[in-house]
Amino acid sequence: MTESFIETKNASRFFSWTIFLLPALALDFRFGVGLTEIVMLLGSLICLPRLYTEFQRLPVHARLLIAVFFANLLIAGLTISWRGNEFNFLDNPVRQFLVMSAIVLIPLARPAPWFLWSGLIVGCVAALAMAVYQYGVLHLARAYGAHQPILFGDIAMAMGLMSLAAIPLFMQSRYKRLTILPYIAFMAGVIASALSATRGGWAAIVFALLPLSQVGTRKYFRILIVTVFVGLFAIFFSVASLRGGVETRSLEAYSDIQKFQHGDINTSVGLRFEMWEAATTLFLENPWTGVGRANFRQGLNTLADQGRASSGVRIFPHAHNEMLNELATAGLAGGIMLLLQYVAPLLFFIRAKRDQAQRPFAVAGILLVLSFIVFGLTEVLFSQHLGAIFYAAFVAVLAGLCIAEERRPSDQAATLSGGLQ
Repeated sequence: MTESFIETKNASRFFSWTIFLLPALALDFRFGVGLTEIVMLLGSLICLPRLYTEFQRLPVHARLLIAVFFANLLIAGLTISWRGNEFNFLDNPVRQFLVMSAIVLIPLARPAPWFLWSGLIVGCVAALAMAVYQYGVLHLARAYGAHQPILFGDIAMAMGLMSLAAIPLFMQSRYKRLTILPYIAFMAGVIASALSATRGGWAAIVFALLPLSQVGTRKYFRILIVTVFVGLFAIFFSVASLRGGVETRSLEAYSDIQKFQHGDINTSVGLRFEMWEAATTLFLENPWTGVGRANFRQGLNTLADQGRASSGVRIFPHAHNEMLNELATAGLAGGIMLLLQYVAPLLFFIRAKRDQAQRPFAVAGILLVLSFIVFGLTEVLFSQHLGAIFYAAFVAVLAGLCIAEERRPSDQAATLSGGLQ
C-alpha cells in the first residue's frame, strides 16, 4: 500500500511538470516537445505495472480516443508499406499514439491542474517575448519562434484561446486578482500570431465564440464579450501598427484572389488553389491508398510534366490543407482517420462539458480541436512534429484531467467508506 502511494506521488510530480513544460517550452525551443515526451515517458515507466489495470477502468468513450490514434498508426503503417515509402513517416503517428498514455495515467497520478494553466500562460507570454524580439530587434519580416511562421502563429493562437477556459477557475479561487492572467495569455497569443503574419489562424477566434458562450453563467458571458473586444483590439493593432505584417499579407491575399479570377495563377493564393486542385487529382487517381507520403512531390512533378497542373506546384512539400494532403497521400482510409481524430475528441469533450468540474478542461479541449480544424484549412500541421504531438498530447492530457474529475466523487466516497470501516 505504501509502495502504491509513493508510486502515485512520483507519477503526479512527473505529470505535473509534463503538462507545464509542453505549452511553456513548445514554441520557443525546438527541444521543448521532445523534453515533454521524455518526461511523460518517465512518468509512464513509474506507473507501468498498473497500466493495464488503469486502462480497464477507463470509460468506453475514453478508450475510443486511444483506439482512434492506434487505428491511425495502423493505417499509416499500411499505406507506407503498400507504397514502399520511408518508414520515418511513421514517426508522428507512433508518437501520437504513445502520448495517449496520458489518458490512462493522469487520472491515476492526479497532477495539479494549475500546472496546465500556468504552462499555457507562460507559453503564451514567452511566445510573445520571442515574437517581439524577432520582429522588433532582429527586424525579421515574420516571427517564427523556434519553428516556422505558420506553425508558430497557429499554436500561439490555440494556446491563447485555450487559456480562456481557465477564467472560471481563477474567478472561483482564493486568488481572484489573478483572473487577469488568462486575459494576458490570450492577448499574448493573439499578438504573437499577428507578429508571425499568419493569416489562416484568425478565423479560430470566431469559432471559439460558440463553446465559450455555452459555458452558461452570466459572468462567463461577460468574459466572452471582453474576449471579443480583446481579439478585435489585437487585430486592429496588427493591421494598424505592424510593419508589413497582417495588413500587407491580407491585402496581398485580396489582390491574389482578384488576379486568380482573371487567370493569373502565379501568386501565393493562386498557386495554393492550384495545389489543392492537384492534390484532389492525385486522390481521385489513387483513391484507396493515395500516392504515399514520400511520393507527394513526385506526384506533383508528374502532373506538372504532363501539363495537368501549373509548374508552380512543384515547390510545395504538402497540400497546404490537412484533409486534401491526407487524401492525396494516404487515400480514403487516411482521410477517414483524420476526420476521426477531430470528431472523437470533439465528442468526448462535448460530453465532458456537461459536468461543471470537468468543464474548464472540456472547453479547452473543444477550443483545441476547433482551432486545429480551422488551421488545417490552410496548413498541414500533422505532418510536422510540433503540430502532431501538441494536438495529440493536449487531447490526452485534457481528457485525462476530465476523467480524473469524473472519478473524484466516487474516489472520495470510497475513501470515506474505508475510513468509517
